[in-house]
Amino acid sequence: MPGTEPRAPREATRRSTRFEVLDGGLDFEIREQGETVWVALSGVFDAGRLIELRRRIAPVLRLRGRRLVLDGRRLLHLDYRCVPDLLAWHDSLRSFNHQLLLYGWNAYLKAILAIGDQGTRLSPGPLGLPAGHANAAVESEPAR
Repeated sequence: MPGTEPRAPREATRRSTRFEVLDGGLDFEIREQGETVWVALSGVFDAGRLIELRRRIAPVLRLRGRRLVLDGRRLLHLDYRCVPDLLAWHDSLRSFNHQLLLYGWNAYLKAILAIGDQGTRLSPGPLGLPAGHANAAVESEPAR
């Protein structure tokens, strides 16, 4: 109708959780078990989320020799542009005798790691990482 402004959607309209995750959301849960710190990731992992994770995890990494496990079983997507920062974080953690390990990352996420790394540090095998690299296997998850 001429002269009337379009109506905005009702405030009660809710976006689905799936839409919010695709819109750039990431949740993570941090649990400590002895020397191991488990971080369960879910959603989309990008540079901003990496910065937030590093900020939130810093207090538990004050002690040296921690094993930091990024559990990617519920991770939907990894932004390839944050892979160099993730690898740089891995290197900086090693200087404090920490280990950064990836657990439960599927082939899709490993492919993004390989693309984001641009072949400079990953092994030439099919989506494999060197044994001491961040994708080394973790034998079991922490008890809840």
